[in-house]
Amino acid sequence: MNPTLLAAKKPLAGQYVVVDGRQTTTGLTAADVAALLESGKSADLKVFKIRFVHPDGRIEMAGVSNERFQLEDGFLFFRRDAKSARNDFITLCKLAEKSPPPGRAKVQLAELAGALNPHVVAIVFPAEYSDEMAAWLSAIDYSGGDTVESGTSRITDFYNGEKKISFSQQLWGTQDGSLVAEQSKLRAAGA
Repeated sequence: MNPTLLAAKKPLAGQYVVVDGRQTTTGLTAADVAALLESGKSADLKVFKIRFVHPDGRIEMAGVSNERFQLEDGFLFFRRDAKSARNDFITLCKLAEKSPPPGRAKVQLAELAGALNPHVVAIVFPAEYSDEMAAWLSAIDYSGGDTVESGTSRITDFYNGEKKISFSQQLWGTQDGSLVAEQSKLRAAGA
């Protein structure tokens, strides 16, 4: 990440601004911010997500907790029957092949012990992509599940609960660079 180049870019909605004391860096991606926070170079970073850029250059931003970049978020699509849940899983994976998500994500088909709707398709991703993933699911017109739940606490409950995972699929993202990185690895391996 080159702060000089990033500061020269015109900021776009969905990008981040980081304030470190008197220095402000604009035009960062979620992956850039996560890398800065993981580096441990500055514990006093203040992070803002750009919500809207007006034609006259004014920017609307919202503060983002640094801890958000260390959490996982997601959606849980519940079904009463296994066949419908399996179809939801297959549909989501096929839609992701045609239109990849904005960030990396893991899709799992699981059966939860003792649940009213025990069959679930879970899509889990870094929490900093919550807004983008919700918009992506809407844009690809995904309509899985009889009921849907979401949020970091629900994903924690999913991880900690008793379940049997039948299938799991890794999705690579367009905005976080993981799709490009995965394609590069495959080309290098001759796949």
